[in-house]
Amino acid sequence: MNTDKRKELIIKCRNFAAKGEFCLTLATIYIFCVIVLSNIYSHFKKIIIGGIAALCAAIVLISGYRYYFQNDITDSETASVTTTDTTLETNDLTPDTVNEEKTEDEKPEQKEVTAKVIIDESIKPEDINGVEILVSKLKPIPEERIFILEYVVPGKRCDTRAVQPMKDMLEAAQNEEIKLVISSAYRDNKRQDELFDQKIKKYMNYGYSYLEAYKKAANELSIPGTSEHEIGLGFDIMSEDHQKLDEAFGDTNAGIWLANNSYKYGFILRYPKGKEDITGIQYEPWHFRYVGVDVATSIYNQRSTLEEYWKGR
Repeated sequence: MNTDKRKELIIKCRNFAAKGEFCLTLATIYIFCVIVLSNIYSHFKKIIIGGIAALCAAIVLISGYRYYFQNDITDSETASVTTTDTTLETNDLTPDTVNEEKTEDEKPEQKEVTAKVIIDESIKPEDINGVEILVSKLKPIPEERIFILEYVVPGKRCDTRAVQPMKDMLEAAQNEEIKLVISSAYRDNKRQDELFDQKIKKYMNYGYSYLEAYKKAANELSIPGTSEHEIGLGFDIMSEDHQKLDEAFGDTNAGIWLANNSYKYGFILRYPKGKEDITGIQYEPWHFRYVGVDVATSIYNQRSTLEEYWKGR
């Protein structure tokens, strides 16, 4: 006989003994009552009272039986149901739920969330080395792209093909007493990654989750590998009178002049107001992109974007 069966037999014997002990106690009480009553009452009354006592004893015995026997059954059934429910709940646990119960040492390392770039196949092929190349969230920079950098102003470099056009535009604005300042030109992928990470941390400090912060950062700054600054053709421009890269710049004399004259030198306002759903970037009146005079003139006349220009070709 194994240990489990021995334990089960002992429990049953104890239950049986308890039930027998209870019934024996009740029978003893009944006999005692009959003896006492027989010495007090007459023969006739003794029969009536004895019957009543017998009835009461029977009720007590039945109640005791139901209490012991049915409670044993109910407790057994309850234990069985509880065990089954617990098993089901454990089986229903997903891997994520189980991981939540693990200690910090047992938890798997969190994987870093990275950007998933989707190529927009509706845009036609282009010269990957051309100045009119489309670079965006949907069109990352081709690895094969080749370009030469040159200083356009002290401390600021750009694609050599944009150097002279930019100098000509700065001079033309200066002639109209508008002093433009290049805030940012070329920056490498490492610097773009640093700026993007700073944006994410900024929003996470405001209480956003990593994914929420990532989305908000991507709406304000190009994802590393998709920035026009990384190919030396994107420029952030402000003026001596307004040295902030904000939407208010678009209402300044410098911002208005650039929006109306930059195309003459081969530049376009890259992220215009009302085109956010097309460009994927919020309105940036300070960001200009060199695409060449012909393309810039076409985009300016149609009040379109570089995305729309390429889709229309």
